[in-house]
Amino acid sequence: MRDLHASDVVSCDLMNPHKLFLLFWIAVLVAGVLAFAYEGGNLAGFDCTTIPGTCRGTLEAGQILTITHQNATLTSATGEVLGTGVGVHQTALYDMIFATLLFLLLYGLSRRPRQAGILTLTFGMVYGATRVLEDNLRVDKQVFGLTGSQWTGLAVSVFCVATLLVWAIRARSRSPGGREPAEV
Repeated sequence: MRDLHASDVVSCDLMNPHKLFLLFWIAVLVAGVLAFAYEGGNLAGFDCTTIPGTCRGTLEAGQILTITHQNATLTSATGEVLGTGVGVHQTALYDMIFATLLFLLLYGLSRRPRQAGILTLTFGMVYGATRVLEDNLRVDKQVFGLTGSQWTGLAVSVFCVATLLVWAIRARSRSPGGREPAEV
């Protein structure tokens, strides 16, 4: 009987789209089970069921953090307000949802043969646009009205869209059924 080597693990056929798809859904299931293992789906250590639309949790030294859709309030154990702020969006959750949808899109596109680079450019286009949308919900330093992530996402998305359009136009002009380029 021979020993197991690292090459044996690497050679397990993860490039098979069906196995990759199954592995993805197993990971989603495990992540979902772990996420809801914390007090029935609430924020870890927070009570989000007593008052609708409000989550309350006890922090160190008896401080209480109350989060609503409108704001967040930190109070001492005696009830004195220590600080207030703006409620925040769960952008990590939104990112996971967008990533799942992006995975499904890319998986669907990968089922037919495509020109090399199409899936990569599609990823860049969609993920870049996702960052632009998602960062609107974050509080971050802005330059000319956008965050650094938004500028990067916008640049990547525009580059990918432009490249896909150029490729599509070239493919159409070269195809036998496509229109011939106009003479200048």
